[in-house]
Amino acid sequence: MYTHCGSLCNRLCIFNISSDKFLFCNFYRIPPKYSDAIGSRSTTLIGCSIFFHIFMSCWILGNNQIFSGESIVNDLPIDIVPQLKLKNLMLKKHIVILEIIAAVFLIHILIKELIQTFGTTLQRTLRCVLCMKGNTVKKLKAVMNTVQVTYSGARARGVIKGLASYNILQNPKYQAAFAISPEFAINHNRLR
Repeated sequence: MYTHCGSLCNRLCIFNISSDKFLFCNFYRIPPKYSDAIGSRSTTLIGCSIFFHIFMSCWILGNNQIFSGESIVNDLPIDIVPQLKLKNLMLKKHIVILEIIAAVFLIHILIKELIQTFGTTLQRTLRCVLCMKGNTVKKLKAVMNTVQVTYSGARARGVIKGLASYNILQNPKYQAAFAISPEFAINHNRLR
């Protein structure tokens, strides 16, 4: 019985390796190229959700029917009123900290947007006023990835190293191990 299980395991292992090789050589492809747009979009949504969370916290914690609190203006407790007044909601002691956090968050977003919009103009103006030269390294880095290079040109220059296909026979190490020529490897996918 032990030898039967061993041969069954060997057959399953060989089948698994063979099927993986077949799928790897014939069906698997290079995954699609994703950009960083998904990450930047989710970061923006997280920032919006933080501001929404602070707003909802101020609204719920400032509701007189749920939480009572003292006003900043006078130390008298705020009465429970049927109508929710914005003045009563905003002047509670335990809400002021959240309001300051929301204000700092909004100011940070506004400053960031202003720097993105007017940052290069301000930088050029300061460079002109202070008689400084421009930074050519940033210009070269900006242009560096815009040059279009073909795959065959990059392979010829040695920029891309490795094999051009998943055919195992085109690998020089396997050609030497199996004692086959490069012409045979180009014309055949399998070795019998």
